[in-house]
Amino acid sequence: MSAVVTAATLTTTSDTADNQIVASTVRLPRNVIFYADTTNLATTATATFRIKTKIDGTNYRSVPTANGTVDHIWTRATDAKGVALVLFGVDHHVQVTIQLATGEAVSLPYRLVEVMLD
Repeated sequence: MSAVVTAATLTTTSDTADNQIVASTVRLPRNVIFYADTTNLATTATATFRIKTKIDGTNYRSVPTANGTVDHIWTRATDAKGVALVLFGVDHHVQVTIQLATGEAVSLPYRLVEVMLD
């Protein structure tokens, strides 16, 4: 079993758009694990994280992760340390996005781990 790991920091401007955090173009069957360190987000921040897959060669659509949720709502009160998302059995392009309700600029360290299926 092999894995591809991507680690970086997303820096966004002040907006409420659905901003891409990371995208993967690996086309092998794999499980995808995404973790974001949310300690830099404001104490009043509310964010929506989504995992999207390419559906027709051009467009991405949100898909349910391992727990069946499509929009993962993060708030400081309940999820202060971070966000973890898991998607099983992917065989096409993947994109992870964040949308902030308050439109603040953000610095978000993250890690994407793609574990290839044998």
